[in-house]
Amino acid sequence: MIKKILALLLAACSVAVCFGCQKNDPDASDTTGIDGSNETDSPYSDDLPPLDFDGAAFRVLYPYHSVDDFFIEEPAEEVVDQAVYTTNVIVEERLNVEYQMVVPSVIRAEYSNYVVNRFLANADEFDIVGEMTGHSPVTAESGAMIDLNGVKYFDFTKPYWLQSFVNGAAIDGHLYYIGGDAGISFLKTVGCMLYDISLAADYQIGNVQQLALEGGWTYEKLQEFARRCYSGADPNNVNLDQDTFGLVCRNGNHSSQMVRSAGVQVFTPNSDGGYDLTIGSEHAVDVVEFLVELFNDNKMCVGSFDMNNTQEKTYTNIFLSGRSLFISAELDDSASLYNEISGDFQVIPLPKWEEDDEYATLSRGTFISYGIMRTCSDPDFAGAVMECIASTSYDHIMPAYFETAMKVRYSDATEETKQTFDLIRNSIAFDYGYSLHLILGNATMIYDAIRNNNSSWMSTIASKKTVWMRNFDMYIEKMRDMESSYS
Repeated sequence: MIKKILALLLAACSVAVCFGCQKNDPDASDTTGIDGSNETDSPYSDDLPPLDFDGAAFRVLYPYHSVDDFFIEEPAEEVVDQAVYTTNVIVEERLNVEYQMVVPSVIRAEYSNYVVNRFLANADEFDIVGEMTGHSPVTAESGAMIDLNGVKYFDFTKPYWLQSFVNGAAIDGHLYYIGGDAGISFLKTVGCMLYDISLAADYQIGNVQQLALEGGWTYEKLQEFARRCYSGADPNNVNLDQDTFGLVCRNGNHSSQMVRSAGVQVFTPNSDGGYDLTIGSEHAVDVVEFLVELFNDNKMCVGSFDMNNTQEKTYTNIFLSGRSLFISAELDDSASLYNEISGDFQVIPLPKWEEDDEYATLSRGTFISYGIMRTCSDPDFAGAVMECIASTSYDHIMPAYFETAMKVRYSDATEETKQTFDLIRNSIAFDYGYSLHLILGNATMIYDAIRNNNSSWMSTIASKKTVWMRNFDMYIEKMRDMESSYS
């Protein structure tokens, strides 16, 4: 009880400080949500009525690799961990519930199999299931998850739910998983880049962060700057231990985020209520073939496209040692690599294709989204607690992570950097087709093309399109049949 009182006191102080800043300081940080909505003056960002669940256990199944983003058992010194703990305590006290976490020591496909097997066993064991978004369609296909749009207390118009997920992941209006502020993994895994300030000065590149804020940061500029920075002793061979590069792609999955930032989606909704495969459009061909050329036809850009952890460390070390102007990254890399980078760096968004385009960035398929199993005995209870978790996280965890840790603790804390973080956060875009890569059978399509120096993306699409669309149509039909059988 003492630790809960402490957490609530800290929470009360943070709310008081937050409201004080909003009232007295017209230049206080913007409280815009993940999709542009604003907080109200209410102590809570949700519209839940007073609820008392009489100490009921809130049973949560969660992947072990990301559980600390959602639940912390004891008070913590680190600001984000303490915000997670505070959120947990507020939810427990406000609704009179108690978290009961189940964290299997499996991940990805094994985790999905675990969920499906518990469903097939007709076991009422979990109220909420957290799962990697890239694996969630496989679980949903089994019939294990209910339509969240029919659950009481959920309000998906609120800013703490990712609106592009709400609008993009529903099938005939049925939504089986939801992403947003209930956990910060979607923000941690957002695609971005880091750039070395010293190298930019040495090669007279200028302020790339300011260029991005002005809207001029494009892939053409990336290529221009990367070409300017490459230097190596042997023009015929790349030396990863000595050469200086323009760009390092530290993880092959980042290539999919690059494609999305260039304005390419796997599927685009059409006027008939269905989807068109747009990864094979003329624009998509231009983008993919540009990236293939960028990483293969010269030495200025290199990357880890074999999905090998040792190789990833090798390429990351190039940037850490000050020998690459840019490195592909996820937002949390600016924190995890902060103390390892030898020089000064800044965060920038992934480039866009044309200056007139909007910035768009994609979270990795590893971020956690949330669903309710069909075997759950009280979905409305689960919905009430998750709505409360999402809104409380929005009020406490997101400011701690985004405003304090990312904008100040793990950056140069300049006004331009803070604006850049806001730009990245406000450009998050969900791509339904990207989340379906295991269903479609195209999980590695982008980095395979780069690794194999595939200079004809149109030919690849021509050979794969029929299979991908067949798999997609079969999935949609199966989901419709499944929903009909339970209605």
